Amino acid sequence: MIQIMSNQIAERFRALPSEHHDYVPGDLVFRRDGPVEWLHFVDRGLVHLLRYKADGGMTVLQRAEANYFLAEASLFSPSYHCDAQAITAASLTRFRKSAVIAALNSDPELAAEWAKYLSREVQRTRARAELLALRKLSDRLDAWLEIGDRALPEKGQWISVAREIGVSPEALYRHLAANRLKR
Repeated sequence: MIQIMSNQIAERFRALPSEHHDYVPGDLVFRRDGPVEWLHFVDRGLVHLLRYKADGGMTVLQRAEANYFLAEASLFSPSYHCDAQAITAASLTRFRKSAVIAALNSDPELAAEWAKYLSREVQRTRARAELLALRKLSDRLDAWLEIGDRALPEKGQWISVAREIGVSPEALYRHLAANRLKR
């Protein structure tokens, strides 16, 4: 439902000033502390919001896949609080921030749709927080698969799953190898 909702909102934004950009895996969409000038919508691919920790580790704050907005919480911020990186080849449409805010201010129906979308994103974020609170890797992986009703990606993308569930890639690889006959 959230994908349908976000797609409908994105379609309403299509009349606003926008740009289309393609990214290859590893490209940064934006950097922490950069000015927020755009609202990003993922048309295709997967993009992570990443926050780096003092110990050198990283946390995936958002998994933005096709038909989702990226860093929508930054719409009313002057600067980004994290990095956004393409995990797979990705295509994004970005809408001018000032035009989006003006549209939300002038169209109560659109503002209500946007509020519903944001509330669903809060629910997704809380589900992700619950996942990260699980102690066992197997429980985290099962929750990750269940939350998105998804399957494991191809082997080359397992590192992104490890990041999303907050475990080392090596631990995930060992777990998958030990349990490959069970899945």
